[in-house]
Amino acid sequence: MKNRSLPAAFFSICFVTLISIPLIASLLTRDEQLSKAEKRRLAALPAVSFSKSFFQDFPVEFEKYYNDHFGFRNRIVRLHNYAVCSIFRVSPSDSVTVGRDNWYFFNVGALRDYFGLTQYKEQRLAKFGQVLEDRKTWLNSLGIHYLFLPVPNKSSIYGEYLPRRVTKNAGRTKYEQITSYLKNRSHFDSWLDSGTILTKKKNDLQVYFRTDSHWNHDGVYFVYRGIIERLAGWLPGISPLEMTKEKKWIEDFSGDLSILMNLRGLITEKAPAKNFQPQCDPGNLTRLKWMLQWDQYKDVPKHRLPVENGCDDKQYTALVIHDSFGNFLRPLLSQNFKRTIYVNFFNFERIKPLIEREMIDVVIDERVSRNLQKALKFDEQLEQTVIKTKFSHLPGTLMEFNRNTCSTYTDSTLCATGPETTEPFPLNIKKGELFLPLTFDEKEGDEPIVIEIDITSEQATALSVFYLTRGVDQFTDRQMEKRHITAGRQKIYFRILSSETIGRIRIQPETAGSYKINSITVKREQTATSTGERKSTGYEVTTASIFAIDSPVP
Repeated sequence: MKNRSLPAAFFSICFVTLISIPLIASLLTRDEQLSKAEKRRLAALPAVSFSKSFFQDFPVEFEKYYNDHFGFRNRIVRLHNYAVCSIFRVSPSDSVTVGRDNWYFFNVGALRDYFGLTQYKEQRLAKFGQVLEDRKTWLNSLGIHYLFLPVPNKSSIYGEYLPRRVTKNAGRTKYEQITSYLKNRSHFDSWLDSGTILTKKKNDLQVYFRTDSHWNHDGVYFVYRGIIERLAGWLPGISPLEMTKEKKWIEDFSGDLSILMNLRGLITEKAPAKNFQPQCDPGNLTRLKWMLQWDQYKDVPKHRLPVENGCDDKQYTALVIHDSFGNFLRPLLSQNFKRTIYVNFFNFERIKPLIEREMIDVVIDERVSRNLQKALKFDEQLEQTVIKTKFSHLPGTLMEFNRNTCSTYTDSTLCATGPETTEPFPLNIKKGELFLPLTFDEKEGDEPIVIEIDITSEQATALSVFYLTRGVDQFTDRQMEKRHITAGRQKIYFRILSSETIGRIRIQPETAGSYKINSITVKREQTATSTGERKSTGYEVTTASIFAIDSPVP
């Protein structure tokens, strides 16, 4: 009996010792507040108090704290994650998919995009195209070129390494939808098809990291060459950096996907280094802290402000709006410009004051597929500025109602019919809606229709224009454009992208009140030429200033 108790005691002591080691280690090591691998704040030790709620909540809160801070936690988690990933080929993180041949893919946003769960209708794609065209028109009026750079997700270039359960549900990504529209149905041509460049180059070399969600230094280099070759047509003398003759490698590279799985250093790959020959030393990036003096940016955290560097012996200046993919472009683009401003936390519409004040030579606007809609957000202020600048120069008025004539370009005997009046212009809308006949049925290509409404309002509100198209005989929110107006007299513009607008339009203020319409003019908008010149068909682009910036110069 005695001999049997000794082994039992020994194993009991061993068991107690083993389960005590993590507790002892947690007492002897410093607590961490953040988990870099899990990208979250770890649970804090609950503060001691003598309240009723403390005694009720303490067991749960302490368990959370201990689960996050017990000794050797990170090592145990890493060992578990590595076993699950390497043996069962399953990702320990919901943010990562484990593919074939040691390829890993980012899930957040990218997987949804790969499945094609966001599909844009023709009208939405047309609005994206018009957003880009308006940016180009406005920038050209300031003497600035514009280059839009959409980038495909890694899964679009290396989809053959995804698991079968994923590839069988593949759909059309945002990149595929938007670039297809730009190629086939848009007049906007100031963009670079990086997907085609990367797809061609992947036959010769690897262009994305295996363990990271981004393109690698080889992939970004060839897209960079495409950028500079495109800019060379606008900025004479600019030329791309050359690759080094001897290629260098990073032997044990662990990318962001390894970090998300808490397997940095365990999941690695051999990756290309920055293999280009520098032309100059652009220096360290410095932050534009002086922007905090502007009202538009006074509340922006300093770490979110744009940064800049450049080479004194270069001729041109550039502003690059980008996401994390653009970080890989920085070491390359900085070599080509006297000054390069990098904007990582603002979209185009938010950075317009800086663009206008700095008067740079080119704006490069980069965004990866899963986030493209953020880069193509509709900008009412910019649209109104662009249309106002060119409206009087557009040839061919389709219809006009004003003080002198009710119907210059229609057979209608009345200017308009409203809920309380059928009188000629100037027309007062006391409440409700105004219906205006559109008797033309023009088919002159796919140029948008632009309606200019000269209106006097007693208050600031929104004004909506509903329109009909072939086969649609009822007004709906799907065929409606809304713009904001201020108190007083002003001209407001509505762009209808459908080329088959027929029947009637309905003009409806959002707020009841008295509104006097002084004139309505309808024209067909002509798009910019594809020559790259700073001129649009049928009119000369004049400077379209949006902001009056009186902030002190740094």
